[in-house]
Formats: sequence, structure tokens, C-alpha cells
Amino acid sequence: MADSRAYIPVFKHDIFVSYAHVDNLPDPGVEEGWVTTLVHGLETKLAQKLGRREAYNLWMDPRLSHDAHLTPQIENALRDTATLLVILSPGYIASEWCEQERKSFLGFTGGRAHAAWPILIVEKDQVEERPSEFADIIGHSFWVESRDRRHKRTLGTPKPDPSDQRYYDKLDELSDAIVAKLRELKQHVASEVEARVPESPSVSPATGLSIFLAEATDDLDDEHHYVKDALVQAGLRVFPEGGGYPPDATAFQDAVQGDLRQCTLFLQLLSASRGKRPEGYVQLQHDQAVAAGLPILQWRNANLNVSAIRHEQHCALLQQDSVRTNSLDDLVQEALQRAQTHTEAPPVGGAQMTVFLAEATDDLEEEHAGMRSYLTQAQLRVLPDTAMVYSHEAVTFQQQITQDIAQSDLFLQLVGRSRGRRPDAHVCIQYKCAAQMHKPILQWRHPALEVSDVPADDLRQLLEGSTVYAMGLEAFKREVRDKLEALQRAQAPPSVPRDAFVFVNADKQDLQLAQDVGELLHQKGLAYALPLRSGTPAKMRKDLEENLIHCDALVIVYGSITPDWVRRQLLLLRKMQGQRPQRLRALALCEGPPQTKSPVDFMLPNTQVIDCRDGFNAHKFQPFLTYL
Repeated sequence: MADSRAYIPVFKHDIFVSYAHVDNLPDPGVEEGWVTTLVHGLETKLAQKLGRREAYNLWMDPRLSHDAHLTPQIENALRDTATLLVILSPGYIASEWCEQERKSFLGFTGGRAHAAWPILIVEKDQVEERPSEFADIIGHSFWVESRDRRHKRTLGTPKPDPSDQRYYDKLDELSDAIVAKLRELKQHVASEVEARVPESPSVSPATGLSIFLAEATDDLDDEHHYVKDALVQAGLRVFPEGGGYPPDATAFQDAVQGDLRQCTLFLQLLSASRGKRPEGYVQLQHDQAVAAGLPILQWRNANLNVSAIRHEQHCALLQQDSVRTNSLDDLVQEALQRAQTHTEAPPVGGAQMTVFLAEATDDLEEEHAGMRSYLTQAQLRVLPDTAMVYSHEAVTFQQQITQDIAQSDLFLQLVGRSRGRRPDAHVCIQYKCAAQMHKPILQWRHPALEVSDVPADDLRQLLEGSTVYAMGLEAFKREVRDKLEALQRAQAPPSVPRDAFVFVNADKQDLQLAQDVGELLHQKGLAYALPLRSGTPAKMRKDLEENLIHCDALVIVYGSITPDWVRRQLLLLRKMQGQRPQRLRALALCEGPPQTKSPVDFMLPNTQVIDCRDGFNAHKFQPFLTYL
């Protein structure tokens, strides 16, 4: 009923209450039904025995739909539940809904031994014959017989009588049994994780197989300990070692940076909180991992309502491609695999390249997701950005993809039997745009696809093109990597000069903060420019555009100026990107005083947000400077 974290971390719910609607109908003059009253009492007992109400999660559907089949919500709750609490009665036996719940739960837990089946039974009334699945399970009887055995009475009806100690004794016994079962299952899950760890010799620091497990917020203490224990049991070295990091911002960043140098993977557990020791330390650790070039793997609870997160940067962090919402078991397994192989897709060396991964049809959704994951793990920029949703109107769609393809080094497309319908023939439209712009093109189709059977002429011609590879997807990934490395060698971009040119774009209201940023850049041996402050409007506009075209990196200062001004600068930058000789090395939005300001609600990919709302802080520019 309450929204709290599960006692057993790999599940969303610890207890699912399965009952018949008829057993929860209130008697005349009573406000609550028998099942609801029992559950409320049980919640209190469990909170007392486990130490706090938030220590466990109990799920009960108060509505009990009369649909013929279980709803997706019920199915998902059953799948993600550790134990099933059955309210057994003649009503339960007669209920088709309860039968579906029982069979679904047993189907999800079918891999466990019978003795470990996580089912507890409350006998509300005597039943003539139990379901066969419950034959060997001892129930907790909440009914009693009269002395002459002619009558039976359910304890706690029509509502519990404080003087009837039998009801409360039964409630106490039931809560003890549930706590024991939860502890047993928690230990069982931990043992399974240890058993599934790949057998390998202990990993020594010299092998380089070390994981940086980012400091988590207090609400994730249990999950953090669970993941760390599993990694250590696998023989991996987990950083930070010892007692954690100091709360001082400067010392914190220095310590994190030192540990990141020794690791091959950055692993982070995320919640709604940004962290307060120091402020925003969750984002801070991530930014330093990005600057260090480490592969990134993150996790958040699937139940977290990301749309309710008000902090724009933290909301974006929670929605990155590197964030998983699966079980902690699955997260640990992926982390172990990534650590053993260092990364599934080795990074493409040199400056970051951009790949346009064309929108695919629904029949290739799984292959498309796998390719995007591969490219992201190889530390490539992938367009369209996950937050971008293209229009279904043909003209607007073509304009949007043209802008993204223009920024890309390679056009990559997975093709099936369908031309696409969002808009019509969107598969062919994307290919034609890339061909007209003379972009390098790589395409893939399944080797079993019979091209001659494809009915559409334009799609059949596309599938017969010289840039289409008919092979397994893993082999095609190697072709993609080889192509990118060849393109990179052909481009042979010069290394970033020590005096890289940074344009600090600011309105006159924020000139002092812009000058502080410029002074820092000068101290670091970097060239910088501020916007022209005098001259005709045409001359100032020309100066602005030239700086946007020729700078190596850009800082936009958002202090006292309105968010509309910031949006105009970002839109102008996007417009000028087609005229730039190369992509920006780094882009940052420096948020200056005052503390309270309206959100910009506009963010270009790979934008770093530098929080200087309390005034200029040179140390907070370190991740940005690392890119230069």
C-alpha cells in the first residue's frame, strides 16, 4: 500500500496481497473490510519488527477490477514481488481472478525449489479443498470452531475487538512468519548472486579490472551495499576504498579524480536526490567520469517518476542511454561482463565522432536499440538524441533529419521489409538525405531477407545498394568500427592546441562573471573572447556569428539575463553549426547569480551545466577544461 523501497533489493515489492473482493466487503456499520483491517494491522507489526515503516513494500490492489483478465499493472506487480500473501476462503477458491493471480505468480517463481516457494496463507475461513499448489503449505488460521464444533467464526469480525487476544496473537504470529520469510529470501538472493558470479581468479589491481562505484545518496544505502558486496565477491577491486570521500568540494573532486584513473568502469546508482555532501555530488562524479573517458553504467528504480524531478540537469542525468531500470542482479551481471571485457565496444580513438543512426521500423526495434547501445559504449555521439522526437509530417521530418545528418561523420541505417510510415517511406527519405549530402553510408539487413520478395520498388533498390551489408549484426558492428577508424584517419584532425580558442558569450548584465571566466582561461593558457560591446548592431551581430563559427569551445553565461536570451543564443549556435569547420570541443552553460532563476528549458546535446549561482568558482570549471 505504501510507496517505499523493498526489503529485498532485487524486487519492487516484498508482499503482494491476493484476496477475493467478497472477503473485503464491510459488514453493516463497519467502515473497513476484513482484509483491509488485517493488512493495516500487519503493516504496523512489520514496521515494528523491521525497525521502520519504509523498511519494506507491501502491494495491495484496493479496487479489484472485474475484468476477465489480469491488468498489466497487476501482472507487473506480481512479476516484481518477493512473496505472495493469500487470503484463503471459499470466496478465494471461487474467484477466477484469484486463480489467475496464483498461476501468474507461480509462473514467475517457477525456477525455485518447492521448499523455497515464497507463499504465505491466511485462512479466513475453512475451505473444503485447497488448490493443489497450496497442499503442503501450513496456513495461519484466523477462524475458530465453537466447543460443540457445529459453528465456525472468523476472528476479527465484524471488526477486531481489543479484548479478543486470539486475533492479535494470530496477527503477531503472521507478522513473525513474514519477517522470517523475507530474511530467508534476502539471504537466498544474496547467495544466488554469489553463485552466478563468473568463476575467475581474484582480480588484482595490476590487471586494471577495477570498478568505480560512485558515492550514492542515503536513500540508496541498501542498494549500494548490495551491489558493492556482489562486486567484491566477484574478485573485483571497488573504488572508493576505505571510508569514502571528504565533504569539502575541492577535496572531494581531487579524491574522485585520483580513483577514476585506476578504474575501467564507472558504475552509479541514481535516485531523485542530487546529493548534499558536497552539493550536487551525484552529477559531479558523473561529469568527472565523462572527462576521464570511462565507460558509464548507471541504474535507477523503474518506479521513479522522472517527470516529477524539477532540477533540469538531474532530470537529464536520469534519462541517459547509460541508465538501466532492471533488477540489481542484472545490473551486477552487466557490470561484471563490462569489467571483464573492459567494454563491449572499445572506444574509437581520437576526437569524439558523431554517428547518425537512422530511425528504424518497429520490426527492427530490438536491433536498433542494441546498435545504439554499442555506439554509446564506444563513446560516440549518436544522433538523433534520445530526447529528440521527429515530426510525422514529411516536410518537417526532412528538415529535422537534415540538421542532424549535417552534424554527423557517418550515416548508419538498419533496413527491413518495411518502408516506414512515420512519415510514409521514412526509411528511404533518410537514406536519400544522407546521399544528397554525400555522407559516408553504412546499411545493414538481415542475411535471411529475400530482397526479391520486397514489394516496394524504392525499398528494393535501396536494399540492393552497394552500401548494404547482409550479415550478422555483430559482424556488422565490426564493419562500423572499421569504417569510423578509417574516417578518423582520413580526417586526421590536429590535436587540440594549448591555446584553444574559447568564446565566452554573455550579455552586459553578466559581464563581470564573463570576465572572471575569461581570466581563468587566460591563466590556463587558453585564448578567449567576449562579445563586442560597441559598434553598429550589424557589426556586433557579425562579430557574434564569427566567434560562434571559429571558436573551439563555447561558454554561455546565464546570470541576471532572462532565459529568452539564453535560448536565442543556443538557437543561433544550432543555426551556425553547418558553417563551422569542425564540431565544438566543449559547450557549457554557466549559471551565475541570482540563486533563483527560471529554467531555460532548452539544452543542446553534450552541454555541461556549471553551477556558479553562489558566485564564480574556478574549481567547478575543471570538467570543462579537461575537454580542452
